[in-house]
Amino acid sequence: MLLSMHDDIISKAFQASHGRAFLFSHVMNVVSSIKQDRHLMTGLHNVADVHCSDCGEITLS
Repeated sequence: MLLSMHDDIISKAFQASHGRAFLFSHVMNVVSSIKQDRHLMTGLHNVADVHCSDCGEITLS
């Protein structure tokens, strides 16, 4: 399932506790959790976990 168009990826330079994290300008086919402040390796960011809108699988941020 398509998450985003390549041009919607703003940055791949983020590092979360479970691995890489991405910054998108637009995503589709996902349901997001409540946004919260998290300390990533790159500093404090307001982030949300996303879940597949079809199967519910969690993609860690």
